Amino acid sequence: MKKTIIITLIALMLIGIIWAKDTAKNPPPSNVKSDQTSKVIINPEMNIRLGQAGFQKALKELNLTDAQKRKLDELQLNHRKAMNTINAEIRNLQLDLRKALKEEDYTTSKILNSQLYEKKRVRANNRIELKEQIMKELTSEQKAKLQSIFPGGGLGLGPREGKFSPNYERCPQWKERHPSSERNL
Repeated sequence: MKKTIIITLIALMLIGIIWAKDTAKNPPPSNVKSDQTSKVIINPEMNIRLGQAGFQKALKELNLTDAQKRKLDELQLNHRKAMNTINAEIRNLQLDLRKALKEEDYTTSKILNSQLYEKKRVRANNRIELKEQIMKELTSEQKAKLQSIFPGGGLGLGPREGKFSPNYERCPQWKERHPSSERNL
């Protein structure tokens, strides 16, 4: 009995020593934000994502007038409010859809799915409307400069500069489907 207790204690001590060495190699994160968190939260007050922060930075480079800045701030604030509402509705529809599918209520699932994708369409159209309103506020020189910074205008609609996804080689016909692929590699 005493031998098993002693062996157990020794084993626990060895595990503790090994565990302590592992934590010494991998210290807990410091207060400095890692690259991952800095990509998600650029400005804590606004909680702007990385793409939006890039667009904000580009707008600063356009030398906007005070009136343009106020108008764009107002447009973006109204857009964020609308997106908050639409995104909440989308999340609720997704929850309802999951519940209906779990309960095998397929007629309700189809209706909810249609409503869900209608909300997503509205969200995409709102994004385009925001771009349209922003472009109306810019001068032709500012538009040209924005186009040079963001080929797609800052909405992720620009060219991908001939880059392929990392898994393009898995498809046996990728060269046939993309004849220009050899020059882009």
